[in-house]
Amino acid sequence: MSGKSFRVSDGDWICPDKKCGNVNFARRTNCNRCGREKTTEAKMMKAGGTEIGKTLAEKSRGLFSANDWQCKT
Repeated sequence: MSGKSFRVSDGDWICPDKKCGNVNFARRTNCNRCGREKTTEAKMMKAGGTEIGKTLAEKSRGLFSANDWQCKT
């Protein structure tokens, strides 16, 4: 490792492929590790955590909205 810490920026997203899970920069439309297209299943990230996303919001039956986010700490 280079010793630099990874910083998440708003809009970065996690590849929805369970075998991959790569964190991608917001500007990418496909995962730079496995090539999978960014979909609504992709978890969006914010500097302080991970966005809930449309799929999980729907499963929560109104408890969360797609723009809610989970704190990383």
